[in-house]
Amino acid sequence: MSILIKKYSNRRLYHTEEKRYITLEDIAKIIQQGKDVNIIDNDSKKDITEETLLQIIVNDFQGLFSSSLLHQMIRLQSQEFQEFLPFYMRTGLEYYININKQMDLWKQTGTPGLLADFFPFFKAETKKKREKKTTS
Repeated sequence: MSILIKKYSNRRLYHTEEKRYITLEDIAKIIQQGKDVNIIDNDSKKDITEETLLQIIVNDFQGLFSSSLLHQMIRLQSQEFQEFLPFYMRTGLEYYININKQMDLWKQTGTPGLLADFFPFFKAETKKKREKKTTS
């Protein structure tokens, strides 16, 4: 179940469950805790969740979306690009999450697993560990 946040005409965000005003940083913390939010404009009743979350991302990841990148994205607006970009971002994020899980597993077990095949620094790290074991 998602938490309902209302945005009022004075641009303030209101957490309806806690009955208090919150900030974009508060919304980010709620999401980082694993909860979902649904943000609506109180006057128009329009769902503004996506644009609010994008605002958080743009604020938190300064430099991720440079002016030149944003210009290119606007120039490339087409049906194909609009289908490609979400797929590309979702796939890249899933890949990143899987890599982090593999790294955590590697740290726990001391073996690089699948990562050694993809990243040279894992091969080098494994080689160093083997050399230490043989010299000890």
